Amino acid sequence: MEKTILFLAIAVIALSSCSKDPKPIVGDTKEVQIDATSNTAWHYYSFAENKIVGTDDESSDNNAKWGTRKDWDVAFCKYHIRTNSGAFTKVNAQGGVYIFKTKEIEGHVYVYDDANSSYEKTNSVPAGITFATDTEKELKQMGGIILKRIQSDASSVTFKMKLINKEKDIWGKEMPPVYLKAPLCLFRSADGKKVYKVHFKEYLNADAVAGHISLRFAEIE
Repeated sequence: MEKTILFLAIAVIALSSCSKDPKPIVGDTKEVQIDATSNTAWHYYSFAENKIVGTDDESSDNNAKWGTRKDWDVAFCKYHIRTNSGAFTKVNAQGGVYIFKTKEIEGHVYVYDDANSSYEKTNSVPAGITFATDTEKELKQMGGIILKRIQSDASSVTFKMKLINKEKDIWGKEMPPVYLKAPLCLFRSADGKKVYKVHFKEYLNADAVAGHISLRFAEIE
């Protein structure tokens, strides 16, 4: 009888301990490299699956096809990003992006990891934030051609980190450009149920070829 009581007591304690285990706030960080060097091909990526689920060139037909799918969260094409949201989706996908904005210089907003929005410290979704969904934007091409494309607000801030340095050296020559650190973004999944913190680490490969995207991400609550 005493052994039975002791066994039950141990079982209760074990169950109690399990129920009080803290739930992880942040998922494991994953490192990703994406070859997005093409000026026309979009690579559609799923954070949950941690893979590219498909690739297609920019066209009305291809965009319409991917706008009916919810198995991807974000897509990359050279200097551009789109999320499965807003004007792009045909099935009310709930993707989107929030960008930590920290500094405005000469009318341009630059974002980067700092003490207030670092990858390591951001383990939960800040209260009251709004995720921006995709809209149609006008892109100025060479020769003054205007191209309309549906894409995310993350496009310009993610890949345009160069800030022209207005200072001059002791010989009166302009100092080299300053490169700010890449931004910290929060991307919402297409089903609207998950949020991932994303840090874009690099955009060039060893030969300085643009479009080689290196990023790390983790799910947060």
